[in-house]
Amino acid sequence: MQVRQTCRRIVRPPLQGGLPDSVRRVLEIGEEHGIRAGPPPQLVQGRDVLPYYGGKSGPHIGAAVAAAYEAYLKGDFTTREEAQKWLKRYLAGKARIIRGRDVLPYFGRTCLEIGKVVDAAWEAQTAGEFMDRAGAEKWPKRYFGS
Repeated sequence: MQVRQTCRRIVRPPLQGGLPDSVRRVLEIGEEHGIRAGPPPQLVQGRDVLPYYGGKSGPHIGAAVAAAYEAYLKGDFTTREEAQKWLKRYLAGKARIIRGRDVLPYFGRTCLEIGKVVDAAWEAQTAGEFMDRAGAEKWPKRYFGS
């Protein structure tokens, strides 16, 4: 007894040349957002955060970098210059050494000027006039001239 094998071919029609429309659209979106070749750049890195903390490393550095990346992805900034401004505002609430309670004794009571003094202290801190609590305790005396 001879067994005959039948060979069947499964045939499909030829595909259209080029990329499918869905893939083409994904590439266009990537091009629009500047991420076609890879993930978006990190405009804020650890070295940008370190000076705000007096050069002291730790988990606070990574947390600030991660927050900056999230802000970038949300569209809060798109350039390195905007990123640096965002970082300074963001860290003003986190890395600020001098706060209102530190300058309140110089006023004797609550005063609307406290906010201005605290902002001046933040500018001095970011300019490198002081980097730690000891330096921060001397700063109001210089500022108020006492």
